Amino acid sequence: MAAKKSKDKDTVEYPRVIPDEHDWPIYKISSRREQLIEEVIAETMEHYTQQGGEGERNFTRIADAYYQERVRMKDNPWKVDRRDEPAFWRRIKLALQRSAEGGTVDEKAVEKILHQVVDRYTNEIAGDFRIRTYRFARWATNFGFTRLFNAIRLRPFRRKKGEKRMKLTEKMQLTGYTEEIRALSKKGVVILVPTHFSNLDSIVIGWAIEALGLPAFTYGAGINLFGHPILSYFMARLGAFRLDRRKKNEIYLTNLKLYTEIVLRKGGHMLFFPGGTRSRSGSIETKLKLGLLGTAIEAQRKLILEDPENYRRIYVVPLVMSYNTTLEATALINQFLKKEGKERYILVKDDFRSTRKTIKYIFNFLRSRSSMVFSFGKPMDLFGNEVNGEGISLDKQGRVIDLADYYQSNGEIVRDSQRSYAYTRLLGERILASYYRENIVFSSHLVAFTAFQFLLQTQQKDLYGLLTVAEEDLVMPYDDFAASVERLHLRLREMELQGKVRLGEDMRHSIPNIVRHGIEYLGTYHLKKPLTFDKAGNVITEDLRVLYFYHNRLNGYDLEKYL
Repeated sequence: MAAKKSKDKDTVEYPRVIPDEHDWPIYKISSRREQLIEEVIAETMEHYTQQGGEGERNFTRIADAYYQERVRMKDNPWKVDRRDEPAFWRRIKLALQRSAEGGTVDEKAVEKILHQVVDRYTNEIAGDFRIRTYRFARWATNFGFTRLFNAIRLRPFRRKKGEKRMKLTEKMQLTGYTEEIRALSKKGVVILVPTHFSNLDSIVIGWAIEALGLPAFTYGAGINLFGHPILSYFMARLGAFRLDRRKKNEIYLTNLKLYTEIVLRKGGHMLFFPGGTRSRSGSIETKLKLGLLGTAIEAQRKLILEDPENYRRIYVVPLVMSYNTTLEATALINQFLKKEGKERYILVKDDFRSTRKTIKYIFNFLRSRSSMVFSFGKPMDLFGNEVNGEGISLDKQGRVIDLADYYQSNGEIVRDSQRSYAYTRLLGERILASYYRENIVFSSHLVAFTAFQFLLQTQQKDLYGLLTVAEEDLVMPYDDFAASVERLHLRLREMELQGKVRLGEDMRHSIPNIVRHGIEYLGTYHLKKPLTFDKAGNVITEDLRVLYFYHNRLNGYDLEKYL
């Protein structure tokens, strides 16, 4: 079904691809959660059986896991950790000692111990999905954002007669290959791979998935987030599976990979931040963590083996989120500069509490005229190939590709770890390229980039040297600044015509308006403005670090030489 227009505004509203939540893949998987856990445990145990030398090698694996877990519990404990962890691992240690009392390893005893560890990890990782919780969360998100948005926009709280109530989709806009993604979600499995700049990303992406009419996605969430009672309640029932990044032992990582692989094979759509964490610099990701994508490639191989003639396909959809301000910009850029600059950077403390900052950020965003745009990239298969309307992979000449060919060796479909790694790296490169093409440049991004580059050139200093210059010396004459903005704006328009980037609606205006709007939007949240005007009308900065953060959004486009 095609998207329809809102009666009030030219806003797109998407009907659900699958109307009944009981038919959603995530619900079907979660309704058989115990069966899923048993399958994961069985496949994990089978994985180690296929490795050979089970007794000795598994003994070493368990001993290594015990050692790493003991160090974690001592050096890096969290409140969310289960209280029985020390006791559990003491039992594992004693069982290991008993299994080798005769001087040789008792293979069956070690297998039993391994099963206990795998069982514990799997139950810890496995997520769940409850329809009633999902409906409440959906209602609360839409009601809260929409009510707050209109209450702020239409003061006093009651609308004037004849004044229309704005819809949230006018503030948080969906663009890109939305219809293609909706169609593919019915034909196969979609892995959504967004950029990541803020802790609010997971919340707003959940809203975007619902607004696009897609079924709910499962996603990995750091186990530390489950330490908050309210967050834990909702996340545990909204499809999130638990990730503990402190755990690096082989058993846990294998368990986690097989869990995600099996969920994908069962048709569960998945959300995955390939950058691994928020961008500390403010730049679009340049390096990706490809673990889950490698798992997806193995899942696709097994799907082909299960049904060579009509196998389920897995699709990758890049997503770029564009907004004018970032909640944690000050903290993030401080972390980045401290890590990169070391002794050359003097840390400036950010004193505001996170709760206060979050409320103020949401309030200011909804009050302002700026928008949040979700730019969905062109779907691709796991090897970076484009797909047609039927979800079939095509090469650069438009010819149909049989994905089985990627896995074949001597006419048979085989597992080749080295080849899969090469495929994963290629897919990562295609995702990064899509990020830069689908990135939507706002006026705030343009003025921030122009200002920081302008100061670098006029002060003739490097980054850390510039950060030591007194703010009263960082003055940009308006005419010179506007001329620089115009040159870069012209280059960005050329790049848009070449399909290398996309421009926001606020970039379609005159240069004076672009400068004014960009500076205004850039200061939506921050008390100390990254850019503002002095009494003489010149452009100045009150926070060069945060200006640098927003400048970095346009890194990678080689715009410096056009300034």
